[in-house]
Amino acid sequence: MRNNRNDAFVKIEKNAESLESYRDFPLIFIMKDIVIEHEYYSEMYVGILDCVEGHRIYLKDTFEIDEGNSRYLGNEFKKWDLTREDSTINEFPHIKLEFIDSIYASKLKLTLEQAWNAWSDPRDLLKTLNPKYQKIQETFSKLDKTFSENSEPIILNENAEQISLKEIHKIESVDSKPISLIAVTRHQYDISKFSNYENYIKNYRGASSRIYYGLWSDGGKTEYDVLYAIPTDDYEDVLNHLNAHDQINQKTAQSMALVIDSNGKYKIIRNSI
Repeated sequence: MRNNRNDAFVKIEKNAESLESYRDFPLIFIMKDIVIEHEYYSEMYVGILDCVEGHRIYLKDTFEIDEGNSRYLGNEFKKWDLTREDSTINEFPHIKLEFIDSIYASKLKLTLEQAWNAWSDPRDLLKTLNPKYQKIQETFSKLDKTFSENSEPIILNENAEQISLKEIHKIESVDSKPISLIAVTRHQYDISKFSNYENYIKNYRGASSRIYYGLWSDGGKTEYDVLYAIPTDDYEDVLNHLNAHDQINQKTAQSMALVIDSNGKYKIIRNSI
């Protein structure tokens, strides 16, 4: 496998709006190679995004990397509550947006340590995955490069092989009626955790329940999902399923379901809650 960061990380636009969507995610900051009076930055920072205010970036649990050496800075770049801290402080240490060359986020949801290890060697993302999950990761990473919110959802079967929406309908439908695909994941990118969701579906739906893996858009971000099918597009039934899995997703209900008809055409049912 090639040591290619492009397969593991996505480059983020250098503006506050783009960064805000990655709040509480670990990010990689590559700094510009320039010398400015009264300003000094290391070559690179790895930290959890705390918040962005104009050109000021605040981080939690930050590491700095300079000339191959790393040093833990802790919460040195964190935005503290001024009402609880020293009232004489009007600005906390931060990273200035204009001094950043590029910013990267992992395509998977990782811990800070995992993000840094993956940046150092992208193959680390797959070292703990079994061959099936490696195949899913490689397939999604490849297809994700050209995927947009207008792209047709891409679904893999339990063997990590791509399957058409029409084929799924044929397998799951009763009397050729529409079916609905329900995800049990929520903003999930860490494929190493897929086995937990698979076990959850088997316990929830029964051991014979078929599992699918989806690459699709929630209208904003692209998600990697673990899904199951129900043989109906009844709105109330679909909503019941969308709201049934909050216990595995930090009390967050699913936002939408994918309805498929006998011709493989699809539509989205969105959760009203």
